[in-house]
This record gives sequence, structure tokens and C-alpha cells, in this order.
Amino acid sequence: SPNVNLASRLEAATKQYGVRLLLSEQVASIMSTKCRACLRKVDRVTVKGSARPLTLYTLDIAEDAHNFMLAQEIDPTMLPTNEDVAEREADIRRRIVAHREIEDDTREADEETLEAEADALEEVDKEARMFQRTAAVYELRRSTPPHFIALWDEALIRYFAGQWEEAFSLFAQGREILPDDGPTNTLMGYLERRECQAPAGWNGVRELTSK
Repeated sequence: SPNVNLASRLEAATKQYGVRLLLSEQVASIMSTKCRACLRKVDRVTVKGSARPLTLYTLDIAEDAHNFMLAQEIDPTMLPTNEDVAEREADIRRRIVAHREIEDDTREADEETLEAEADALEEVDKEARMFQRTAAVYELRRSTPPHFIALWDEALIRYFAGQWEEAFSLFAQGREILPDDGPTNTLMGYLERRECQAPAGWNGVRELTSK
């Protein structure tokens, strides 16, 4: 079935990203607020047999007894409200346009591409805001410190927006903090093989080529 095939591909892709677990956006969407707070978005891809973009997440959490206790203390009321999200969506669109204008102030962003990029970026931004506002989540994620997450989120924004040289530089700064972070090394390798030049028509989604 399609679900079995997708699960198989995600399991295989964990080796590609150097993580224990990869989750699809469908799975992430049905998780509790406490569980979702521990996810990190790692990429946006298409898999063999499907043209639909798929957002990938992994878990960044120290696996010890202390964290099992700490997870019970996360207060969902500290997380962003729907109003916070709506306010940030407008800001995300402005940021995408600003990045495009910096790259080429003579080119107007294609509306369809802009929409795709905005969709890809809005969840990144929501997660970043959530971690900024929830001290307990930082503690849960102490294996990935806040300054690393801040660099990762900004690098991913640049990556999705096609600003690959800037993304590579930010990923490299993150690698100085966590040299063995699998998603960082995977995306840096992907950008390096393409000389940090986004292809024409890039919309923030790449093909996951291996099963």
C-alpha cells in the first residue's frame, strides 16, 4: 500500500539523514502538542512514485529518565496561539520577498513559487517561535542547544528560499556546534555537490532519490 511504501522509504532515509527516526508531516500533525514540541523539521522532499511534497521531521531529545519527568511539565498554554501563527505568516511572506529582492532586485517573485515557499517556511517559523517561548522544551532538547536550533532554523529558511550560499554558511556554523549532526551534514553535502546554486524554478522541495 502507499502508506507501507512511504514508511519503508522514511525508514531507509534515516540512514541518509543520520537520525534514528524520520516522521512525515501527516504523523506530526496528529501528535500531541508536547510531542510535536520536540520535533525538528529537517527537509521537504518528494519520494519515488509521488509528486506531492512531503515535510520530514526528526526527534531532537536527550534520551534519559530526567527528560521523561520533564516532559510532564511542559505547559501547552505557553505555546503560540492561532493569532500568533496568523501574525507570523504575514511576516514570513515579507521575509521571502526580501530575500528574493536581495538576490535579484529586478526579478519579481512568481506567485505560485511564493505560495509554495511560504507554505514550506511557515511551519519552520512556528516551531522556532515555540522553542523560544518554552524553556522546558529547550531542556528536553539539551542535546541540541538553543543557539544551534536558531542557526538551523535560519539556515533552513535560506535553503527553502533558494539562498543556498547563505544557507551553507549557516549550516557550517551549526556544524561547529554539533559536528556529527546528521541532517546538517546531509544538507551541506547536497548543497556542496550543487555548488550552492539553486536550480531554476526551485520551490523548496528536493527529490529523495534513494529508498
